Amino acid sequence: YQVLPPLNTSREDDTLVEIGPRFTLVPIKVLAGAFSGETLYSNVDYVSPNEARAALKRKASRSTVDHVRQKEKRRARINEHGVADLPFDDLEDAFDD
Repeated sequence: YQVLPPLNTSREDDTLVEIGPRFTLVPIKVLAGAFSGETLYSNVDYVSPNEARAALKRKASRSTVDHVRQKEKRRARINEHGVADLPFDDLEDAFDD
């Protein structure tokens, strides 16, 4: 807001005029001194952007861990029921040095 003096002589009081967009401040912590001192107020519901990003990464990693487990199960199943049942190949190492 901006305080404006009276524009015409009929009004003697100052007026408030809004300048710029409105915005909201969310106080995180109020300290007794400038950048130090006793904590007077602390917002317990505040989640820092770093913590939010870390939570998203943890959630994504759970999905990755599940994919890795599925791959391991599949490989084990193929070894049990697939490749392990193939007969021995005498010519398997024919082109190895």
